[in-house]
Amino acid sequence: MGKQTDALMRHLRHNKNIKINGSKQKKELLSMGYYHGYKGYRFIKSSAHQIAYTDFNQLLAVYTFDMNLKGLFYPYIMTIETALKNYTIDTLQRFRLFLIYMLGGRMAMRSFFPSKRSNLTWIRQQKL
Repeated sequence: MGKQTDALMRHLRHNKNIKINGSKQKKELLSMGYYHGYKGYRFIKSSAHQIAYTDFNQLLAVYTFDMNLKGLFYPYIMTIETALKNYTIDTLQRFRLFLIYMLGGRMAMRSFFPSKRSNLTWIRQQKL
């Protein structure tokens, strides 16, 4: 079971030698979360390279910098992720249609895509 905020503050003070106190820092720790805050920024690359924080404000500055950096890149990353997802779905759908045509024959195509025009013409127009 997790610790309450006061217990986390005591843990940071007594076990990690980080100066933290007061209701303002308590609210900041509560807002950032112990695991996304301290636990996420306690070392560089590996646990062998611990960051020697001495004051909670140092940790808060790293956390704030990281959040601002994420805020700068997030819209671009989401655009790329959405485009990749959509292209992947489109490609899989085209491949599915190709398989239906190749494995299921024209009868299967007619059941999936009833239309007046030839199903073969429809497949060619999909630029498979």
